[in-house]
Amino acid sequence: ALGGRGQVHAEMGELDDAPRDLNRALELSEENASKVNTAYSLSGRGLAYAGMDRYDDAERDFEQSISLCPENAWVYYNLALAYHRRGQTPQAVHCFRLALHLDGPALPPRKRDRARAYLARAAKP
Repeated sequence: ALGGRGQVHAEMGELDDAPRDLNRALELSEENASKVNTAYSLSGRGLAYAGMDRYDDAERDFEQSISLCPENAWVYYNLALAYHRRGQTPQAVHCFRLALHLDGPALPPRKRDRARAYLARAAKP
């Protein structure tokens, strides 16, 4: 629950609350040795750090998340958002494409729609 709430805080730009929830979720996932929960929480915290312009911290969390669960579409979606925030469109496009093809777990319909819309806008000259 903390990981999910932290992810929502990060997506909503509530950047003071997101790391607090996600740090606690990470502590709990370490206690339970849950690789998936750890990867999910790292991805959310990476998104929060990117929103705070803490790109080195964000990159570290995204890399750890990917190494734990390389098929997780959510981490690539969040990484794409971070690249977009930095104006790195080619990297964002690549990550959105990956996010649409991965399924461990897959993106929910609205995130899939947002990724497709970004790709469509990026393809226009």
